[in-house]
Amino acid sequence: GQLRLQAPPTFASRWLIPRMELLHKNLPELSLHIETTWLRTIQDYIQTEPNQLVIHACINYPFNNLRAELLREESLFVVVSPDYLARNGQIKSAQDLVNHTLLHTRLDGHIHWEAWANAMQLHDLDTTAGYEFETLDMALSAAENGLGVLVCDFVFAFEALTNGRLVIPFSMPIVTGLRYVLLSQPNRHYQPLQQS
Repeated sequence: GQLRLQAPPTFASRWLIPRMELLHKNLPELSLHIETTWLRTIQDYIQTEPNQLVIHACINYPFNNLRAELLREESLFVVVSPDYLARNGQIKSAQDLVNHTLLHTRLDGHIHWEAWANAMQLHDLDTTAGYEFETLDMALSAAENGLGVLVCDFVFAFEALTNGRLVIPFSMPIVTGLRYVLLSQPNRHYQPLQQS
């Protein structure tokens, strides 16, 4: 009944861990070991063991070595703390971001800002400028503490948006980002656990 699950660190801390008790109640026979993948990039070729599942964030997983199941696609929004806005002025449109501090993650970190700026046709935004952090969780913490403006998936910012630590500063269309896929090695022995 033991499975190992690799997941990006922010996905593990902000989405999976709050749901672990529910998972345990529904599948008490499952022993799940969580491993975070700190240095994995969106283009990596993933290899797994038969008792291992991998949640991988990518644009598309182009390899056919594993079974891939789409879990969800990111919905990207710009988020910022009320404190940052109080100190640096209101952000009322995409164009207003040009003079603000952007927050990024180090690995694949600029792709969210690039995708968002392209979708908004904001060609004069320097998507390489600003602060870089090791994980999205750290970048979210930086945004909550007023260090700058972040573009990220709504799911990861939901709690901070609900309690007012972050706000979406202006109306914007939903921009899709990375896809989260569940990768597994087909295996007759582990298939019932993998399906669960």
